[in-house]
Amino acid sequence: MRAIKFLFNLVLLVALVAGGAYGYYWYQVKTFVDQKIVELSPFAQVTYDQLIVDPRGEIRLEKLTFTPRDIPTSMPIRSIGFKSSDPMFFFDPAGRADRGEWPSFLALSVNNLTVDINNNLVPASAISEAGVDYQAVDLNALACGDVRRFTPSVMQEMGIRSTDINIVLSADIDNALGGLEMTLDFDMSGIGQVQASVDLAYAAGYLKSGTAMAANPRLTYLTSVYQYLGFYSKRDTYCSEKTGVAPEEYRQFHVDAVADYLKRIGMNVPPVLMQAYQDGTDKGSRFEVTMRPIGGLGTEVIMGLGAPDEVIDRLGLKLLVNTRPIDISNVDWTAMVPNPENMLTEIQGAPKVD
Repeated sequence: MRAIKFLFNLVLLVALVAGGAYGYYWYQVKTFVDQKIVELSPFAQVTYDQLIVDPRGEIRLEKLTFTPRDIPTSMPIRSIGFKSSDPMFFFDPAGRADRGEWPSFLALSVNNLTVDINNNLVPASAISEAGVDYQAVDLNALACGDVRRFTPSVMQEMGIRSTDINIVLSADIDNALGGLEMTLDFDMSGIGQVQASVDLAYAAGYLKSGTAMAANPRLTYLTSVYQYLGFYSKRDTYCSEKTGVAPEEYRQFHVDAVADYLKRIGMNVPPVLMQAYQDGTDKGSRFEVTMRPIGGLGTEVIMGLGAPDEVIDRLGLKLLVNTRPIDISNVDWTAMVPNPENMLTEIQGAPKVD
């Protein structure tokens, strides 16, 4: 009987210690999260219903609302999650980052961020005040009747009234050897999906706040993929109705208009790239760009190179459209540099979009 009582007390003690440790860990994480939300307050208001802390290395905020300043409505988010291969990283993330004590794996996920196209996008006036010239040409809207830009009201007419955004950003970090691999998956329902991956090499141990600027990062690999999820077919249907032609005819009108515009601003784009653009904006299209610079590409390499074509050659650039390799070996990249005076003329002559 005494042994059973001792065992019971021991189990209770262990449970209390574990519960106390978890409670302290949860409190530390919540303090950090709330501090970051306060730091965001000049730009946006963020609230959440629940904080879930998994001591194995995952924290998750459930049922959030995100309200940027000067935007009339809030954007609901189902959840935001953080994962780490080292559970103790979330105990002091700011201090660990400052000291360069990174876990080998970190990830951020944003799940179901719902954006109302009309109410959640920044108004044109705000963009103009930020210094963006709103008269600049939108290539996607060329040959679309009287439409010059796909403003929120135009996108609603196209049938795109809202979209759910999902984001996954992850990083494999080896600060001791100087290696960083990052991947991004950005999905907008009914519009498109972007997947990207980049590998960087840098001075070992320099990935921390005090020495990050001196890390001398070098690009060793990059790939970026755009996957069609509905935008171009909506655009083609809408613009064909605006111009009174079939969608297939509009697509050709659009490609011709893009080629004509590029020519007017001084860009000599070869047929192989114009065909890649046409195929890459078709229904169900997939557009992929990869770079694998020999020996890595850093600032010191770029500064040591001469003409822009030398930089292009060093990149190891490859292009695939719908998984088909595009031969770009004979492309004169320097001929594709636009003429600044021609561009200014086009912008000044473009009708202003309200």
